[in-house]
Amino acid sequence: MRGSAYAFLNATALEAELGRRGIAYLHLKELAPTSAIRDAQREADRTSGATKRSREGLSELFEAKYMAEVVARASLESILGRLARYEHVCFFCVEREARACHRSLVATWISEQMGVSVVDIAV
Repeated sequence: MRGSAYAFLNATALEAELGRRGIAYLHLKELAPTSAIRDAQREADRTSGATKRSREGLSELFEAKYMAEVVARASLESILGRLARYEHVCFFCVEREARACHRSLVATWISEQMGVSVVDIAV
């Protein structure tokens, strides 16, 4: 995200602020969508007239490409090993709707693999 309205999302600033509050920050870069996958969503948004902040969900193409090209290639064992030391895990999204963010796909994937529930918190 770019612009002063999203300055709090700068990874360095976010990690520092969370640290001041006693909250660990872990960036799972291997779960980031590729440029091609993001481009597919931008095209779907253009077609539907949605913006990143107004969309209610991800396109079917984005979801299919993300699951096949990112999630299927990710090491669940490695990711769970890195998350296991934390009692609670939170995926931070800026989209208004959780299902409009790729992190919702990650949360669902992890919850299905671990047999835990996902709770969406909207503020």
